[in-house]
Amino acid sequence: MRQSKILSYIILACTVFFNGTASASVSMDLQQYIREILLNNHSLRSAVKSVEAGYYSVLAAVGNQRTQVGASAGFNWISKTPDKSGYTSGNVMLSLTQAIDIAGGIFTLDQQQNILGYEISRAQFNANVNSLIATAEETWWSAVLARENVKLQREILLQRSENHRVTLEKYNQELVPRLDVVRSEAQVVAAETTAKNAETTYQNLLANLSFLVGGLDIEPINEDLRVPEFDVEVNYEEALQYRPDVIAARLTVDRANIVKKLTAKGLSPTLNFSLAVTPWSDPSTSTTPNSHEVMAGFNFSLPIFDGNKTKYSVMNYDRLVQAAEANLLSLHEQTRLDIALALNNWKDASASEQDKKRQVERSEEELRITELMYAEGMGAQIDLINAQTAYQSVRTEYLDSIKNMYVALVDLRRALGVYSPDENGDWNEAKMLYKKGNDVIGETGLKTLRKDSK
Repeated sequence: MRQSKILSYIILACTVFFNGTASASVSMDLQQYIREILLNNHSLRSAVKSVEAGYYSVLAAVGNQRTQVGASAGFNWISKTPDKSGYTSGNVMLSLTQAIDIAGGIFTLDQQQNILGYEISRAQFNANVNSLIATAEETWWSAVLARENVKLQREILLQRSENHRVTLEKYNQELVPRLDVVRSEAQVVAAETTAKNAETTYQNLLANLSFLVGGLDIEPINEDLRVPEFDVEVNYEEALQYRPDVIAARLTVDRANIVKKLTAKGLSPTLNFSLAVTPWSDPSTSTTPNSHEVMAGFNFSLPIFDGNKTKYSVMNYDRLVQAAEANLLSLHEQTRLDIALALNNWKDASASEQDKKRQVERSEEELRITELMYAEGMGAQIDLINAQTAYQSVRTEYLDSIKNMYVALVDLRRALGVYSPDENGDWNEAKMLYKKGNDVIGETGLKTLRKDSK
């Protein structure tokens, strides 16, 4: 009886540990969780600001193409000398300069390569969002299945505790040997260890969920576990069109070609226009132009030889163009591979779920019969232990198969770029899955980026 009480205390402690930890968390569904990530993930917020900074960097980079206006004022005093008395002078000047693109398209090419640099960073940001949300959903389903596993292992612990109680009673009645008691107790201890390990795994996954959401302690809402259905439309050509890392690679090729053209104009002539006005100076001739005069002029420069700098720079960017093109083709094949692997994993997990489901049904029936026969003294304990072990294994494998189905779907959506924002601030399929649109994207700052980019 003392051992039965100890086992009851162990089960109670596990229950308190599990429920007590979860009670301090906020319960939410997947839709709410993704929304919280979009709003509160610190890495995402940092990336948003970095992309915004890149936009203003583009505006600053083309500033040298715009008209420059300046004003200056000066005052001088010269001390008294043996042959002259000291005197002062002062002036106020206004200036205007404007660079003129006479080489044909240098300014345009420079603007294009800067804008494409920003577009590349934005596409890379979208790729990070695609990866982040996919990781978050995969972690979510892993946590949901880990919680189911905790329930399963606690259920198995209760079963084995009950079997141990029956074995103790039979031993006290001298119906079974001491060895049966030792075996049943070992089964309970093993189940207890497995249950604690399952709870630790679940708590670790909750910690990962909390990290992704910016530190808020959350847990998936309690709802019936369902087997996922295949609800993704697979289109390789659309994946190449919308997958953000492919978009970034495509833009990188465009930018490399433009930079190559821009570099080829390294020996182009330059022309600058300047205008200066001196509203006041004293003495009136102490400045150029003199007081109340205007001076306008053009400065023309023609490079003749730059030590082959332009030649070799063009060769450098030509190789960078080739590297960018090869990288784009590699990503095309990577997309094809990612889609194929995800589809294969889905088929494997789906078939495994069907197989394990049938095995669970047979194992449950076998365990029920074996427990009944052992309780009635008609079966051997080793048969009971084997049935318990098989039941635990197949139930765990069934949960793993369901998790693998969810993971395969997430991998497939990630390969298709489903989780990334599209160009108008909406989601692709994720809008349908999570009922998210411009309102959520706007709260992350992405709507501002779309507005600025126009």
